[in-house]
Amino acid sequence: CLHFIIHYLEILELISVSIELPDSITRIRARAFYGCSSLTNIKISEGVTEISLRAFAGCSSLTSIELPNGVTRIDDEAFKECSRLTSIEIPGSVTRIGSGAFKGCSSLTSIEIPDSVTFIANTAFEGCSNLTGTGEPISEAETDAETTGSGTQTETETSGGGIRITDDPFSGLGW
Repeated sequence: CLHFIIHYLEILELISVSIELPDSITRIRARAFYGCSSLTNIKISEGVTEISLRAFAGCSSLTSIELPNGVTRIDDEAFKECSRLTSIEIPGSVTRIGSGAFKGCSSLTSIEIPDSVTFIANTAFEGCSNLTGTGEPISEAETDAETTGSGTQTETETSGGGIRITDDPFSGLGW
């Protein structure tokens, strides 16, 4: 219902939306805010543990988002094509960043990936041409990549068994 109302008001070009989600929400479902081009910022409540598939994909006006410490996973294409998103701090509770999670976030200039993240899927940051990072560069991770049975996906793990990266999550960045 909220999604329909936002889209209707967007058509009329009447709104710029800022949302603070209530504490009763524990999961942002797939496509919950998909294509809400007037959504400019959102504060997600502490109870949320998962940002589902394409939850905020196509929110082209989204400039800021606050993720609470309870979020454990950011699913595939969750923030895909949020072209005005400039930075995001991934909380220490996140363990998984899905395929294309931030794909096409061309204004994204910084991201901090905590030690808690053990999996970054392929193309997670593809097309984030202005992105810089903090912490240990991915290239310093163990470079003995294995090709899986299909011959198309490679995985890299750090020597401590920590982060596993499939294919090239930063493809198109020239790193």
